[in-house]
Amino acid sequence: MDPAVMKQVDQEYGPLEWRLPEASAIYWAVVGKREGKKKEDFIQVRRVIYQSMDLAFQRGRLIENKVGQGFRFGPNLDIIPKVNAAYQEAMAEDEQYRDNISRAHKNFLLNVVNFLYVHSRPREAEQWFKVVKEKYPKDYPPKMTLDEYVLSRLGEDVEGTDMNRTISNIYGAFENSYVNLIDGEDEAYNGYQALARNIWARYQRKIVGGPSEARVGLRSLPEMRDDVLRALLDPKRGLRPEAAAILRSRVGAAIPAPSTNAPPAQTVPAPGQGSVER
Repeated sequence: MDPAVMKQVDQEYGPLEWRLPEASAIYWAVVGKREGKKKEDFIQVRRVIYQSMDLAFQRGRLIENKVGQGFRFGPNLDIIPKVNAAYQEAMAEDEQYRDNISRAHKNFLLNVVNFLYVHSRPREAEQWFKVVKEKYPKDYPPKMTLDEYVLSRLGEDVEGTDMNRTISNIYGAFENSYVNLIDGEDEAYNGYQALARNIWARYQRKIVGGPSEARVGLRSLPEMRDDVLRALLDPKRGLRPEAAAILRSRVGAAIPAPSTNAPPAQTVPAPGQGSVER
């Protein structure tokens, strides 16, 4: 690859992580777009560009995985406007496949909303959700709130009170928050902590004062948070020692005391399980 062209591609479509295949795909598609001769050539390379950029948005950062080994993928939130522009350009230039591209574009926008929300960027998530409702009003009515949409992505019934599903999502959100805290991803840590609070609060609002409150009310949020921390810090079944040491140093005084009244084991997801990010 030509370093000068790589720089141009990165300026137009990036910043990209050049150790990942999506960056190479975008590079060669741009070269093909410059050198293509037939209409079919341009259709193909445009498709490669917006599909590869979408993937780069979803998993375009390499994060050192201190919980496991090597690296894990994280979203590249900085390229969201450029991915959106690539979709817009493809829809404008490819009339034959405009409807197909439009469906992919809608899915991209919905992922944008979800990713921004769980990475502690609610204002940006709200702005992009407004774009979704303006472009696709039949699917997402104007009165639908950001919280309602994000919870629906987690399988939360906005009108329902499924306690087991709610508990699973709360524990999953807490676990994701601490995994990200260990890896130094503070935005995601804060976002998942907020998500756990929102899921808990929504459920409690729906059942408090009702006839089934005593039967299906949730334990307190700090108790549920401590369950997850205990499971992660369990020396026999929890995190690897080095990851546990990082978590202990980050949470400090918030480390819970050993519990003599722990919930059933299946309630607390094992490390690496119960993820709520889609």
